Amino acid sequence: MDLFNNDFGINLTKANPGLSELELAELLCNYLNSGDLKILADPNLSTERVISSSGCQCN
Repeated sequence: MDLFNNDFGINLTKANPGLSELELAELLCNYLNSGDLKILADPNLSTERVISSSGCQCN
């Protein structure tokens, strides 16, 4: 999960070198919300441990 998300972020910044930190954070938040990143599942659920970030909300 960490390696996947790290690679995603590295590739995103390489593809968008002129973004400010705020613009990059907003873009990453959009990718998180749309399920493009990986998160850990609730360990109490009987699902896979690493799942899509679909439905996550940025604060």
